[in-house]
Amino acid sequence: MKTSICKTSLKKNSRLLELNQTLEDKVKLRIKKIHSALNRILSNNSATQKVLYNLININPNLNGGFANSVIQLSKIIAEHLSQTKEEIRDVTYAALLCEIGLLGLDTSIYCESYSKLTLISSKSIWTKPK
Repeated sequence: MKTSICKTSLKKNSRLLELNQTLEDKVKLRIKKIHSALNRILSNNSATQKVLYNLININPNLNGGFANSVIQLSKIIAEHLSQTKEEIRDVTYAALLCEIGLLGLDTSIYCESYSKLTLISSKSIWTKPK
């Protein structure tokens, strides 16, 4: 009787070990797929940033150098504030977008000094372009 219980227990333990190994293999495969997807997302994000930066540089009235300066400064500030890598990446991405908003404005508005704009023109800077 005791031997029978031991054999049954051994079979169950063996089966549990097999199931555990199968589960671990599935988890490893899933992690690999997630890492692959994350790398694709990061690559696409980088490509999007390059396209946005090129949009800024194509427009002669926008200043890619200014956007670059804002990016560098925002990165330095985020690092000084001990932000995570993800937060630093988000801050620098947002800094890149500082000039993108000007693409929707009439060039006569953003080429003029803010102090010389009319009330209507200055209000259009703070509202969404139609």
